[in-house]
Amino acid sequence: MTVSKRIRRVRMYDLLAQDRMQTTITEHIEIMELARDGQLDEGYPALHANRL
Repeated sequence: MTVSKRIRRVRMYDLLAQDRMQTTITEHIEIMELARDGQLDEGYPALHANRL
């Protein structure tokens, strides 16, 4: 079983909190915009900053 499958329940529970959902969306948009703009050196740390 992959790590992603093991923590899926925790992720879903985490997204039930409105403030956490908004934070997650904001983080994903930031990473996407950095990648889109070719700022990969800035995007990489942003991608890994909030991993458990």
